[in-house]
Amino acid sequence: LSVPEQRFLAAIRQVIIEGLKFDKKMFQDILVHVLENNDHKSSALQRLMHMVREEILFIDSKEHKDFLEQNNLYVHQSLIDKISEETTIKERNRNYSIMFTGGVRAATTAMRWKKRTRFQQPITNS
Repeated sequence: LSVPEQRFLAAIRQVIIEGLKFDKKMFQDILVHVLENNDHKSSALQRLMHMVREEILFIDSKEHKDFLEQNNLYVHQSLIDKISEETTIKERNRNYSIMFTGGVRAATTAMRWKKRTRFQQPITNS
């Protein structure tokens, strides 16, 4: 393990030993008060923090990035890439949903129009 990872895990271990609740606030306190700014540049630490954020604390990537920026901490490129990827996926899903919904509406309207016109009697001029 790298020094930043050891420092991060030691802080979490101490929190657990003391019987404190390890939640989002405690996680953020560790990032600000225990880790040094250069520690945040470690890719290994970023992978570890990502696992803790996603699998244990369920902290959103965008929310985490905003926290780092507010506290003048280093924002790793992997976090920026992840947010960009999540945004792209959300946009793609939203566009697909709009297309699918619009297509269903158009088909439904066409079917109603077809039913109405099929059973109407032809107009005859007398």
